[in-house]
Amino acid sequence: MTSEYDMLMSIYYRALENSKLRPIAEWLFDICIEQANNAKKGWNYEIWKSRRGEIYTDDFERKAHFLDECHCVLAHHGINAFDVETYNLIDIVFDVVNGRDVCQVNKIQKRFPKLPEFLKSLGYKPLDKKGWMWSKS
Repeated sequence: MTSEYDMLMSIYYRALENSKLRPIAEWLFDICIEQANNAKKGWNYEIWKSRRGEIYTDDFERKAHFLDECHCVLAHHGINAFDVETYNLIDIVFDVVNGRDVCQVNKIQKRFPKLPEFLKSLGYKPLDKKGWMWSKS
C-alpha cells in the first residue's frame, strides 16, 4: 500500500501550518521510522540521514522526507513497512490533523498509550466509556 505515505506527508504539511499538530506528528513519525528501519535490510533512517539528511533544515523535516522516500524504496517494491495497528494510527492522526472525528481509538490505545493524551491536548473528547469514538469539542 502507498496511501499511508501520502497521509504521512499530508500530516507533515498540516503540522507545518499548525504548530499545535507538530507534537503528534513527530510522535507518529518516530513510530513509523522505527518500523521502516526494520522493513528492508540496509535501509534505515540513520544511514539515510548521513547520506541525504543534511539538505533538510531540521529533524522534523528530515523524518518526513525519509518517510516520503520509504514510499518509493519500500512500498513501490511491495514491502509493507507498517503493521496494521500502525496503519490505523496513521489513519487516525490523518483524521485528527484534518479536524475530523476519529474512531477505533480503543483498539490501539493499549499499544499507543500516548494517543488519548494527544487527542485531549488537541481538544478531543471520548464519546463513550471505552474510548472508541472521539470528537473535537
